Amino acid sequence: DGTIAVSIDDNEMPNLRRVIDEIFGEHNFVAAVVWQKRYSRENRGVIGDAHEYLIIYARDPQVFQQSRGLIPPTQKQLEIYKNPNRDPRGRWRAVPMTAQGFRANQMYEVVTPAGTRHVPPDGRCWSMTEPEFLRLRDEGRVYFAKDGSSQPGIIRYLDEVEGFVPWTWWPAEEVGHTDESRKEIRRLFGTQTVFDTPKPVRLMRRLLHITVPNDGLVLDFFAGSGTLGHAVLEA
Repeated sequence: DGTIAVSIDDNEMPNLRRVIDEIFGEHNFVAAVVWQKRYSRENRGVIGDAHEYLIIYARDPQVFQQSRGLIPPTQKQLEIYKNPNRDPRGRWRAVPMTAQGFRANQMYEVVTPAGTRHVPPDGRCWSMTEPEFLRLRDEGRVYFAKDGSSQPGIIRYLDEVEGFVPWTWWPAEEVGHTDESRKEIRRLFGTQTVFDTPKPVRLMRRLLHITVPNDGLVLDFFAGSGTLGHAVLEA
C-alpha cells in the first residue's frame, strides 16, 4: 500500500518517468503534480521557470485512491457556502446536477416547480438516476434558483464537506515556494547556503497529508535539508 514521490524539474522529468516506469511499472503511475515554486517573475530564461514536478507512483493505485487524504477547504472556498433562506442546518451551496458523458438511465427530463423543462446539456448527463433525483427533490435537497425555473442543483451543506480531491496543480499560495523555503533554512541554520534546493515545509505537509495515513511510515532516503522530517514532526 506504499507510495513514492520524486521531485524533479523540467530538464530530466521525461527521463525520470521512463526510469520509474521501468522500476515500478507504468500502470502504477498516479500523477505528475505541478508545483508552482516561484511567485515572482523569472526573466533570465527564454521562458520563465516557475514550476517543478512531484512524480507520484503507488504500489496499488486503487488502494491508494481509497486511502489518500483529501485537501481541507480554504477560507475562500468556505465563503461560497451561504444560508440565504435561513436553513436550520446551516450554510449550503448548490452543486450542478450534471456529469460528463452519456448514461442511458441518467438522461431523463426534469420539470421544475415553475414548469420549465430541462434535459442534460450536450455531452453530459444528469449526475444521478431519476429515482435518486426524486428522492432528493422530495427531501428539499434540489435547488432550482429563486424563481424555481433553472436547471437543478443539488444542495450540499457545509457540514458535509470533508475535503476536496487533490488536483495536479499546487499553487505557491497553498504549498509554499522557494523563497519561503530559503527563509526557513535561514531561520534554522543562520544561512541559506547550506542546501541548494530546499523545499518548503508546507509542500511536504501537503504531500504527507495526501499520501501517508496517520499510522504510516515515512522514508526520506535522500534527506537533503531535512524538510520532510520537519513536516513529519509538525503533522
